[in-house]
Amino acid sequence: MSCAADGGRPQREEDAQPPDTCEKKPKNRKYIACGLLSGVITKTICAPFDRIRLLYQIQPMFAKVNGTGCEQNGSLKYQGVIKTAQKIIHEEGMRGLWRGNLMNTTRGGLCYATKFGINDGAKEYIRAFTGVEEGVTLSLLSGATAGILQKSMSYPLDVMSVRMTLGVNTKVLSSNCTYNSIPDCFNKILRSEGLPGFFKGFLPTLCTGVPYVALQMTFFDFYKKRFMSAFGLDRENLNIKQVAFISSISGSAAGFSALSIVFPGDTVRKRMMNNAISNENQLYRNARHCVKSIFQSEGISAFYHGMFPSLLKSLPSGAVQFVTYEVLKHLLKQ
Repeated sequence: MSCAADGGRPQREEDAQPPDTCEKKPKNRKYIACGLLSGVITKTICAPFDRIRLLYQIQPMFAKVNGTGCEQNGSLKYQGVIKTAQKIIHEEGMRGLWRGNLMNTTRGGLCYATKFGINDGAKEYIRAFTGVEEGVTLSLLSGATAGILQKSMSYPLDVMSVRMTLGVNTKVLSSNCTYNSIPDCFNKILRSEGLPGFFKGFLPTLCTGVPYVALQMTFFDFYKKRFMSAFGLDRENLNIKQVAFISSISGSAAGFSALSIVFPGDTVRKRMMNNAISNENQLYRNARHCVKSIFQSEGISAFYHGMFPSLLKSLPSGAVQFVTYEVLKHLLKQ
Protein backbone atom coordinates (compact mmCIF):
# COMPACT_ATOMS: atom_id res chain seq x y z
CA MET A 1 0.00 0.00 0.00
CA SER A 2 1.20 3.52 -0.76
CA CYS A 3 2.11 5.88 2.02
CA ALA A 4 -1.06 7.90 1.42
CA ALA A 5 -4.42 6.22 1.85
CA ASP A 6 -6.12 5.30 -1.46
CA GLY A 7 -9.27 7.20 -2.40
CA GLY A 8 -10.14 8.12 1.14
CA ARG A 9 -10.48 4.44 2.14
CA PRO A 10 -9.59 4.10 5.83
CA GLN A 11 -6.13 2.67 6.19
CA ARG A 12 -6.13 -0.49 8.27
CA GLU A 13 -3.71 -0.57 11.18
CA GLU A 14 -1.96 -3.68 9.86
CA ASP A 15 -1.47 -2.00 6.46
CA ALA A 16 0.04 1.15 7.90
CA GLN A 17 3.67 1.76 7.10
CA PRO A 18 6.10 2.88 9.80
CA PRO A 19 6.15 6.69 9.78
CA ASP A 20 9.66 6.90 8.40
CA THR A 21 9.45 4.26 5.68
CA CYS A 22 8.78 6.69 2.83
CA GLU A 23 11.46 9.04 4.11
CA LYS A 24 14.18 6.43 4.62
CA LYS A 25 15.70 6.50 1.14
CA PRO A 26 15.72 10.32 0.80
CA LYS A 27 17.16 10.57 4.31
CA ASN A 28 19.90 8.07 3.49
CA ARG A 29 20.71 10.01 0.32
CA LYS A 30 21.07 13.16 2.42
CA TYR A 31 23.46 11.35 4.75
CA ILE A 32 25.54 10.22 1.78
CA ALA A 33 25.58 13.69 0.18
CA CYS A 34 26.69 15.28 3.46
CA GLY A 35 29.41 12.66 3.84
CA LEU A 36 30.63 13.24 0.28
CA LEU A 37 31.08 16.98 0.82
CA SER A 38 32.69 16.32 4.18
CA GLY A 39 35.27 14.02 2.55
CA VAL A 40 36.22 16.43 -0.23
CA ILE A 41 36.65 19.37 2.14
CA THR A 42 38.54 17.41 4.80
CA LYS A 43 40.99 15.73 2.42
CA THR A 44 41.81 19.01 0.68
CA ILE A 45 42.50 20.87 3.91
CA CYS A 46 44.53 18.07 5.50
CA ALA A 47 46.42 16.87 2.39
CA PRO A 48 49.87 18.15 3.52
CA PHE A 49 49.62 16.14 6.75
CA ASP A 50 48.59 13.04 4.78
CA ARG A 51 51.59 13.40 2.48
CA ILE A 52 54.07 13.86 5.33
CA ARG A 53 52.63 10.88 7.22
CA LEU A 54 52.89 8.62 4.19
CA LEU A 55 56.51 9.56 3.52
CA TYR A 56 57.39 8.91 7.17
CA GLN A 57 55.78 5.46 7.05
CA ILE A 58 57.30 4.43 3.71
CA GLN A 59 60.81 5.88 3.82
CA PRO A 60 62.46 2.86 5.54
CA MET A 61 61.55 0.93 2.38
CA PHE A 62 63.69 3.35 0.37
CA ALA A 63 66.76 2.48 2.42
CA LYS A 64 66.07 -1.25 2.09
CA VAL A 65 65.93 -1.02 -1.70
CA ASN A 66 69.14 0.88 -2.43
CA GLY A 67 69.75 3.57 0.18
CA THR A 68 68.50 6.34 -2.10
CA GLY A 69 65.93 7.37 0.47
CA CYS A 70 68.58 8.20 3.06
CA GLU A 71 70.95 11.08 3.47
CA GLN A 72 74.67 10.43 3.06
CA ASN A 73 75.15 10.33 6.82
CA GLY A 74 72.78 7.38 7.02
CA SER A 75 69.89 9.23 8.63
CA LEU A 76 66.39 9.06 7.19
CA LYS A 77 65.50 11.54 4.49
CA TYR A 78 62.42 12.95 6.15
CA GLN A 79 62.79 14.12 9.76
CA GLY A 80 60.57 16.61 11.53
CA VAL A 81 57.27 17.93 10.22
CA ILE A 82 58.61 21.39 9.33
CA LYS A 83 61.81 20.09 7.71
CA THR A 84 59.85 17.49 5.75
CA ALA A 85 57.46 20.15 4.45
CA GLN A 86 60.43 22.32 3.46
CA LYS A 87 62.10 19.40 1.65
CA ILE A 88 58.90 18.62 -0.27
CA ILE A 89 58.56 22.26 -1.30
CA HIS A 90 62.23 22.35 -2.35
CA GLU A 91 61.92 19.19 -4.48
CA GLU A 92 58.43 19.62 -5.91
CA GLY A 93 57.27 23.15 -5.16
CA MET A 94 54.36 24.23 -2.94
CA ARG A 95 51.98 22.05 -4.95
CA GLY A 96 53.99 19.05 -3.79
CA LEU A 97 52.24 19.26 -0.42
CA TRP A 98 49.00 18.49 -2.28
CA ARG A 99 50.54 15.84 -4.54
CA GLY A 100 47.83 13.32 -5.51
CA ASN A 101 45.09 15.45 -3.96
CA LEU A 102 42.63 14.99 -6.85
CA MET A 103 42.83 11.24 -6.40
CA ASN A 104 42.73 11.67 -2.63
CA THR A 105 39.62 13.86 -2.67
CA THR A 106 37.89 11.47 -5.09
CA ARG A 107 38.62 8.60 -2.73
CA GLY A 108 37.84 10.73 0.33
CA GLY A 109 34.46 11.75 -1.04
CA LEU A 110 33.51 8.12 -1.66
CA CYS A 111 34.93 6.98 1.68
CA TYR A 112 33.21 9.61 3.78
CA ALA A 113 29.94 9.30 1.88
CA THR A 114 30.02 5.58 2.65
CA LYS A 115 31.27 5.98 6.22
CA PHE A 116 28.80 8.60 7.36
CA GLY A 117 25.91 7.54 5.14
CA ILE A 118 26.12 3.85 6.03
CA ASN A 119 26.85 4.56 9.70
CA ASP A 120 23.72 6.65 10.23
CA GLY A 121 21.62 4.44 7.98
CA ALA A 122 22.84 1.31 9.78
CA LYS A 123 21.93 2.83 13.14
CA GLU A 124 18.33 3.23 12.02
CA TYR A 125 18.09 -0.34 10.74
CA ILE A 126 19.81 -1.82 13.79
CA ARG A 127 17.45 0.07 16.09
CA ALA A 128 14.45 -1.14 14.11
CA PHE A 129 15.42 -4.81 13.87
CA THR A 130 17.25 -5.43 17.16
CA GLY A 131 15.79 -2.91 19.53
CA VAL A 132 19.29 -1.80 20.53
CA GLU A 133 19.14 1.75 21.80
CA GLU A 134 21.83 4.42 21.97
CA GLY A 135 25.07 3.13 23.40
CA VAL A 136 28.45 1.59 22.68
CA THR A 137 26.99 -1.56 21.11
CA LEU A 138 24.95 0.38 18.57
CA SER A 139 27.88 2.67 17.72
CA LEU A 140 30.29 -0.24 17.27
CA LEU A 141 27.88 -2.27 15.11
CA SER A 142 26.99 0.62 12.82
CA GLY A 143 30.61 1.82 12.66
CA ALA A 144 31.91 -1.65 11.79
CA THR A 145 29.27 -2.01 9.06
CA ALA A 146 30.30 1.35 7.61
CA GLY A 147 33.99 0.43 7.86
CA ILE A 148 33.63 -2.88 6.02
CA LEU A 149 31.65 -1.35 3.16
CA GLN A 150 33.87 1.74 2.96
CA LYS A 151 37.14 -0.18 2.74
CA SER A 152 35.77 -2.81 0.35
CA MET A 153 34.24 -0.29 -2.07
CA SER A 154 37.07 2.24 -2.12
CA TYR A 155 40.20 0.12 -1.77
CA PRO A 156 41.51 0.31 -5.36
CA LEU A 157 41.19 4.11 -5.12
CA ASP A 158 43.08 3.95 -1.82
CA VAL A 159 46.01 2.15 -3.48
CA MET A 160 46.06 4.63 -6.37
CA SER A 161 45.90 7.57 -3.96
CA VAL A 162 48.88 6.30 -1.95
CA ARG A 163 50.93 5.56 -5.08
CA MET A 164 50.31 9.03 -6.53
CA THR A 165 51.05 10.72 -3.21
CA LEU A 166 54.55 9.20 -3.18
CA GLY A 167 55.51 11.67 -5.89
CA VAL A 168 59.23 11.81 -6.73
CA ASN A 169 59.90 8.96 -4.30
CA THR A 170 58.15 6.43 -6.55
CA LYS A 171 61.34 6.11 -8.61
CA VAL A 172 63.16 4.75 -5.54
CA LEU A 173 60.83 1.76 -5.33
CA SER A 174 60.49 1.33 -9.09
CA SER A 175 63.09 2.33 -11.65
CA ASN A 176 60.63 2.69 -14.52
CA CYS A 177 57.36 3.81 -12.98
CA THR A 178 56.00 7.29 -12.32
CA TYR A 179 52.34 8.27 -12.23
CA ASN A 180 51.38 11.38 -14.19
CA SER A 181 47.60 11.28 -13.84
CA ILE A 182 44.76 9.16 -12.49
CA PRO A 183 44.24 7.26 -15.80
CA ASP A 184 48.02 6.80 -16.12
CA CYS A 185 48.23 5.39 -12.59
CA PHE A 186 45.31 3.03 -13.22
CA ASN A 187 46.73 1.76 -16.51
CA LYS A 188 50.25 1.22 -15.15
CA ILE A 189 49.09 -0.72 -12.10
CA LEU A 190 46.76 -2.84 -14.23
CA ARG A 191 49.40 -3.49 -16.89
CA SER A 192 52.35 -4.30 -14.62
CA GLU A 193 50.68 -5.79 -11.54
CA GLY A 194 47.29 -6.94 -12.78
CA LEU A 195 44.04 -6.69 -10.80
CA PRO A 196 45.74 -8.00 -7.62
CA GLY A 197 47.85 -4.83 -7.68
CA PHE A 198 44.78 -2.81 -6.72
CA PHE A 199 44.29 -4.94 -3.60
CA LYS A 200 47.79 -5.03 -2.13
CA GLY A 201 47.53 -4.65 1.62
CA PHE A 202 43.79 -5.35 1.65
CA LEU A 203 43.94 -7.80 4.57
CA PRO A 204 45.82 -5.48 6.95
CA THR A 205 43.49 -2.70 5.81
CA LEU A 206 40.45 -4.72 6.90
CA CYS A 207 42.19 -5.55 10.17
CA THR A 208 43.06 -1.88 10.74
CA GLY A 209 40.59 0.25 8.78
CA VAL A 210 37.40 -1.43 9.96
CA PRO A 211 38.32 -1.14 13.67
CA TYR A 212 39.41 2.45 13.04
CA VAL A 213 36.04 3.48 11.59
CA ALA A 214 34.13 1.56 14.27
CA LEU A 215 36.22 3.14 17.04
CA GLN A 216 36.08 6.62 15.52
CA MET A 217 32.29 6.62 15.24
CA THR A 218 31.94 5.09 18.72
CA PHE A 219 34.31 7.61 20.28
CA PHE A 220 32.46 10.44 18.51
CA ASP A 221 29.12 9.39 19.98
CA PHE A 222 30.76 8.95 23.39
CA TYR A 223 32.51 12.34 23.42
CA LYS A 224 29.48 14.08 21.95
CA LYS A 225 27.28 12.90 24.82
CA ARG A 226 29.89 13.79 27.42
CA PHE A 227 30.53 17.29 26.04
CA MET A 228 26.82 18.08 25.67
CA SER A 229 26.26 16.96 29.24
CA ALA A 230 29.24 18.99 30.47
CA PHE A 231 27.98 22.15 28.73
CA GLY A 232 24.34 21.54 29.69
CA LEU A 233 23.11 21.28 26.09
CA ASP A 234 19.97 19.51 24.86
CA ARG A 235 20.53 17.30 21.81
CA GLU A 236 17.14 18.14 20.32
CA ASN A 237 17.51 21.91 20.66
CA LEU A 238 21.00 22.71 19.42
CA ASN A 239 21.55 25.75 17.21
CA ILE A 240 24.03 25.64 14.35
CA LYS A 241 26.87 27.20 16.38
CA GLN A 242 26.42 24.63 19.13
CA VAL A 243 26.33 21.81 16.56
CA ALA A 244 29.59 23.05 15.05
CA PHE A 245 31.28 23.48 18.44
CA ILE A 246 30.30 20.08 19.87
CA SER A 247 31.08 18.31 16.57
CA SER A 248 34.51 19.92 16.30
CA ILE A 249 35.78 18.98 19.75
CA SER A 250 34.12 15.54 19.67
CA GLY A 251 35.45 14.83 16.16
CA SER A 252 39.00 15.85 17.06
CA ALA A 253 38.96 13.73 20.21
CA ALA A 254 37.45 10.76 18.36
CA GLY A 255 40.00 10.83 15.54
CA PHE A 256 42.91 11.20 17.96
CA SER A 257 41.70 8.32 20.16
CA ALA A 258 40.98 5.89 17.32
CA LEU A 259 44.25 6.61 15.50
CA SER A 260 46.30 6.10 18.66
CA ILE A 261 44.97 2.54 18.88
CA VAL A 262 45.27 1.35 15.26
CA PHE A 263 48.29 3.26 13.92
CA PRO A 264 50.80 0.33 13.80
CA GLY A 265 48.43 -1.53 11.47
CA ASP A 266 48.23 1.51 9.20
CA THR A 267 52.01 1.44 8.78
CA VAL A 268 51.85 -2.21 7.70
CA ARG A 269 49.11 -1.58 5.15
CA LYS A 270 50.94 1.41 3.65
CA ARG A 271 54.11 -0.69 3.29
CA MET A 272 52.15 -3.48 1.57
CA MET A 273 50.45 -1.03 -0.81
CA ASN A 274 53.86 0.09 -2.06
CA ASN A 275 55.50 -3.33 -2.04
CA ALA A 276 56.78 -4.54 -5.43
CA ILE A 277 55.62 -1.57 -7.51
CA SER A 278 55.68 -2.74 -11.14
CA ASN A 279 56.81 -6.11 -9.72
CA GLU A 280 60.17 -4.62 -8.69
CA ASN A 281 61.83 -4.76 -5.27
CA GLN A 282 59.46 -7.09 -3.44
CA LEU A 283 60.46 -6.59 0.18
CA TYR A 284 57.59 -8.44 1.83
CA ARG A 285 55.99 -11.77 0.87
CA ASN A 286 52.78 -11.02 2.74
CA ALA A 287 51.43 -8.96 5.64
CA ARG A 288 52.74 -11.38 8.25
CA HIS A 289 56.23 -11.25 6.77
CA CYS A 290 55.98 -7.45 6.66
CA VAL A 291 55.22 -7.28 10.39
CA LYS A 292 58.04 -9.70 11.19
CA SER A 293 60.53 -7.88 8.96
CA ILE A 294 59.73 -4.45 10.41
CA PHE A 295 60.02 -5.74 13.97
CA GLN A 296 63.30 -7.61 13.41
CA SER A 297 65.15 -5.11 11.24
CA GLU A 298 63.76 -1.76 12.40
CA GLY A 299 62.38 -2.35 15.87
CA ILE A 300 58.95 -1.78 17.33
CA SER A 301 59.30 2.00 17.04
CA ALA A 302 59.16 1.66 13.23
CA PHE A 303 55.47 0.80 13.49
CA TYR A 304 54.96 4.32 14.80
CA HIS A 305 56.89 6.22 12.11
CA GLY A 306 54.69 9.14 11.11
CA MET A 307 52.47 8.94 14.16
CA PHE A 308 53.20 12.51 15.27
CA PRO A 309 52.13 14.18 11.99
CA SER A 310 49.22 11.74 11.89
CA LEU A 311 48.03 12.81 15.32
CA LEU A 312 48.51 16.45 14.36
CA LYS A 313 46.43 15.80 11.26
CA SER A 314 43.76 13.90 13.21
CA LEU A 315 42.81 17.00 15.19
CA PRO A 316 41.81 19.29 12.28
CA SER A 317 40.73 16.31 10.18
CA GLY A 318 38.39 14.99 12.86
CA ALA A 319 37.01 18.46 13.50
CA VAL A 320 36.47 19.36 9.83
CA GLN A 321 34.87 16.09 8.74
CA PHE A 322 32.43 15.88 11.64
CA VAL A 323 31.61 19.61 11.67
CA THR A 324 30.95 19.56 7.91
CA TYR A 325 28.79 16.46 8.14
CA GLU A 326 26.85 17.41 11.27
CA VAL A 327 26.27 21.03 10.20
CA LEU A 328 25.07 20.00 6.73
CA LYS A 329 22.79 17.40 8.30
CA HIS A 330 21.48 20.02 10.73
CA LEU A 331 20.77 22.49 7.89
CA LEU A 332 18.94 19.85 5.85
CA LYS A 333 16.64 19.21 8.79
CA GLN A 334 15.56 22.86 8.93
